[in-house]
Amino acid sequence: QMPPGTAILTIAGQPIDIARENMVRDNLAKGAEWLLFIDSDTYLPKDAVMRMLATGFPFISGLYFAKKPGMKLPCAWVKNKDDGKYWTINPKENKGLIEVDAVGMGCCLIHRSIFDRLKQPWFFWSHDRYCPETNELYQPPFSEDFYFCARVRNELKENIILDMDPRCRHEAVCDIDEEGNIEVSQG
Repeated sequence: QMPPGTAILTIAGQPIDIARENMVRDNLAKGAEWLLFIDSDTYLPKDAVMRMLATGFPFISGLYFAKKPGMKLPCAWVKNKDDGKYWTINPKENKGLIEVDAVGMGCCLIHRSIFDRLKQPWFFWSHDRYCPETNELYQPPFSEDFYFCARVRNELKENIILDMDPRCRHEAVCDIDEEGNIEVSQG
């Protein structure tokens, strides 16, 4: 379910940070008020978008789990104030809407005001890449979603909300070896 006037744009064949950057830039130029990120391997419940829109939060994500065999790790994290490390939230301890410090972008609804207030680049994948601000190899490696969330939290002091109820499917490819062990692809 999508609100009237929804336009869908897909981008393929680019690094994920560049693809996200281009999608945001192109959609903002077209006057989009809200941007919804749905990764190609993420499947949302039919009411997820309308539910997230109804909250009015400018940055909200639905819940989905990482592709880690034998583990149930949500793609949502809180930052430990003591050591600065990110810890996966516990889905059994949390219900409804909760505040987090980072989310994967696979099911994310963000208001244009977030992007309007941040200097580009909005997304940056740092593994073996140079930091645009210093032109040095960025350490530690940071995925584009963590980079974006860290900037939203640190520069804008905005809340990142996770809705625990629209639980999305996260597709994975697996191989079963000669011994019957399941190996899940990360792609």
